[in-house]
Amino acid sequence: MFAKVKNTFGIKILLVLAMMGWGLVWALSKVLLEYASPAQVACVRFFIVSICFIPLFFVLKISFKIPPKAYAPLAFTSLFHIAYSYAMYAGMEFGDAGSAGVITEVLPPIIAAFLWSVWRKQSLLRREKWGLALGILAGAFLTNLFGDISAIFHPFNAIYLFASLGWAFVMIGSRLASENLNPLCVNFYICIISALA
Repeated sequence: MFAKVKNTFGIKILLVLAMMGWGLVWALSKVLLEYASPAQVACVRFFIVSICFIPLFFVLKISFKIPPKAYAPLAFTSLFHIAYSYAMYAGMEFGDAGSAGVITEVLPPIIAAFLWSVWRKQSLLRREKWGLALGILAGAFLTNLFGDISAIFHPFNAIYLFASLGWAFVMIGSRLASENLNPLCVNFYICIISALA
């Protein structure tokens, strides 16, 4: 589908910039919530993201058509994306953007890997278990759990835990939807549905 990339250094620079932009989203979202409700911020964000996807469809010649097999996973993913977005923005309105970023980025892959392995009845590889364990350890340090274990049960962190569960289901649903639909289409339609919800 995609041509082999020859300039890996350029791709690495773009990945670093993308991650910096992703990190900046948390702080900017916190500022935006001073001017609008969580639902409004989420709506505007996903509307803008949806518009940004459209040129990619034409450049990459991707069809907008959704095959019937993708309906259920796409609806499932959209539902959890909406729940995640609302929980994340609602929690961030009162909580800490740093905690939101750590909890909602560290836990979902761990939860998703566990749920996916249970659902597919597959055991995780040793290196995957090590990676998940290191992720949990890093998250514990970043949220200062070793200094105050009760901090994870702070009401706003509990909202972020709920958002993490939602994002884990988004990851699983996206994987299932991508089996029958281009991943850019999956993201496009999830953002459209989230903006309209």
